[in-house]
Amino acid sequence: GLKLFRLRPFDFLAKPLQERELAAVLDELFLKLEQWKFFFSFHTGATHYRIPYQDILYFASCDKKVSVVTTDRTVEFWGKLREVKEQTGDYFLSIHKSFLINTSYVRRYGTSEIEMADGRRLNISQSRRKEVRLELTRRMDH
Repeated sequence: GLKLFRLRPFDFLAKPLQERELAAVLDELFLKLEQWKFFFSFHTGATHYRIPYQDILYFASCDKKVSVVTTDRTVEFWGKLREVKEQTGDYFLSIHKSFLINTSYVRRYGTSEIEMADGRRLNISQSRRKEVRLELTRRMDH
């Protein structure tokens, strides 16, 4: 049972907190996040995929299917973009109800569209334009 508890290390930290103990727990937590959080996992039929986030340019949804566009291929699976967003947190930027993008692969952007590294132009929905511009500016300045 100890391993299960160690996946949620903040449940058992003794107070007062010891800096060394906290550092060790945080190191372990970050290691777990590195190993698991930064891969997108899904399956199509009997084939299971585990793709590193950094290889994904964007997700595009159409008719209950999600396309995962990577640096070397596109794979489709049955699902919803909202579920992809829940699984991936803030790593990808939602620019439209049909698109989640990896800002590392933005070639250029304007008010209403973004051009990705593969040349595809994606629309930014009107309601998200201000937020998308702010987020792109913030992410691309680093």
